[in-house]
Amino acid sequence: MELSYTSSRRDVMSFYWRSLRRSPRHRRSWLATVLLATGAGGVVAWSTGASPVPAMAALAVATAVLLALAPLALFKPHVRMLVLEPEGIRTTINGKAKSYAWTDIASVEEVGDRIIIQCANLNAFVVPPEAFPSTVDRRAACGIIQGYFKSGSMPKQS
Repeated sequence: MELSYTSSRRDVMSFYWRSLRRSPRHRRSWLATVLLATGAGGVVAWSTGASPVPAMAALAVATAVLLALAPLALFKPHVRMLVLEPEGIRTTINGKAKSYAWTDIASVEEVGDRIIIQCANLNAFVVPPEAFPSTVDRRAACGIIQGYFKSGSMPKQS
C-alpha cells in the first residue's frame, strides 16, 4: 500500500501533546531531559560562585520551552511517501528515504480522522484524511496496516 501526503504543523503538535499526555515513556524522557539540564545549570552556577537556584529555574524553563518547540523546528512540510508492506514501512520525504521494520513500531491507531503510526523511538507518522479517497478507504487502510503491525511485530515461531 502506498500513501502520499503532507502533514501540517497542527497535526504534528497535536500528536506531540497527545503523546506527552498518554505515554509514560514520553513523559519520563521529557522529565529526564529537563532534570539533566537543570542539574547541569546548577553545577555550572555553583562552580562559578553564582546562586544555583535562579540558574536551575531558568534552565528548567528554557529546556521545557525548547522541548515544546522542537517538533515545530523538526517539522517537514514536504510531501511524504509511505510504502506499507508486510515486512515494514519505507518512507521518502524530500529525497531522503528510510525503512522501519514492524518491530520498530510501537502502535498503529486511528485517532479521529487520522492514522497514527507511532515508532518505538517516540517519532510518528500522522497520516491525514487527505491521503485517502474516502473515510471507508481510510478505515480499510487502517485495518490493513494494523494487520501488518500485529503480524510483523510478533516474534517469528521456529
